[in-house]
Amino acid sequence: MFSTQQVAWLKAHLPPTVESKVLHPYWQIESALEISGKNKDTFIVGKRKPFLDSVQDKKQIDKYVRQFNEMCQWYSENPHAAPEDYSAS
Repeated sequence: MFSTQQVAWLKAHLPPTVESKVLHPYWQIESALEISGKNKDTFIVGKRKPFLDSVQDKKQIDKYVRQFNEMCQWYSENPHAAPEDYSAS
């Protein structure tokens, strides 16, 4: 599995015509799984990222989306940077 930085780097370096759910900050499954009393249906892209409930964890998901988009923007502006070069400002 790839890190979030690696996926953001890849997305920033691919043409916009390349589409895949794995190039998005998260993806959802149709039928939620009950885990620890919560219905979880949202995978956050990246190694060691959480599996969340799209309703109860909306704010946390929005935070991950914002961070992912910031990374993609940074990699677009710094095309010679490696995935491990990103650090949040």
